[in-house]
Amino acid sequence: MKKTIRSVFRKILEHDWIWQLCPSWLRDKSFIRVQRGVALEERYKNLCSKIFIERKVLNGPFSGLYFPTLNIQGSALFPRLVGSYESELHTILERLLNKSYVSVIDIGFAEGYYLIGLGKRLKNSKLIGFDISSEAHELCSKLSISNDISNERISLLGECNPSTLSQFLPSKSSLLLCDCEGFEAQVFSENDKSIWIDSDIIVECHDFIKFGVTEFICSVLKDSHAISLIYTASSEEKLEFLDDPMFDIFKMEEKLRLVAEGRPSKQCWIVAEAI
Repeated sequence: MKKTIRSVFRKILEHDWIWQLCPSWLRDKSFIRVQRGVALEERYKNLCSKIFIERKVLNGPFSGLYFPTLNIQGSALFPRLVGSYESELHTILERLLNKSYVSVIDIGFAEGYYLIGLGKRLKNSKLIGFDISSEAHELCSKLSISNDISNERISLLGECNPSTLSQFLPSKSSLLLCDCEGFEAQVFSENDKSIWIDSDIIVECHDFIKFGVTEFICSVLKDSHAISLIYTASSEEKLEFLDDPMFDIFKMEEKLRLVAEGRPSKQCWIVAEAI
């Protein structure tokens, strides 16, 4: 009975017009504010469950990618399912997807959004992923199986270093992605440039972890690659992905949350194409 009453109480508190009608002294009560917060969180999760019931990416280059679980690693799930996740790279990815790559290599593959997403589009490319997290390996394996990527095409490995990387980077062209939380400066060192010199490269830079890493990697790549810098957009700029009427059930603050990627600061990607 107590649980039922609390549930009904929260259902009432989720409505903005009821909340506004409550006197300020009542809204200031810590218990009431907590229940309001729980009610809004439950509402948001319930709406997301309805919209993403099929757990497939709705937009972008990886449209149709199926997530077997709602667990991911390191970032927000719903921007991925919306298809707005790192949409700053969509145009570039579509252009690169017109090329033929011997392999796709993802350093810091997490749950496999990029590795498996690219694998579905580049059907003849070998897929090699590096990640030190055992959870990432488990999640990526599930994502791979759920999207019909054969075991023969994919290799998931642990720590990446020049020696292991050189085993998978042939002299022919490969697509190399790197998102490894500040470790990117060690991956793209001047001493090891012969390993990836023929590859197209996308690096997510983490200058807030290692100051000056973007400038450093650009200096290493500048003689062998054509370089572009792509900067992160705001959540407001990504609301266009929610123009479909099915998202009208969400309030504006919930829409912003749907596309929020949880970045601690503005970041950039280095897109470097082999000359």
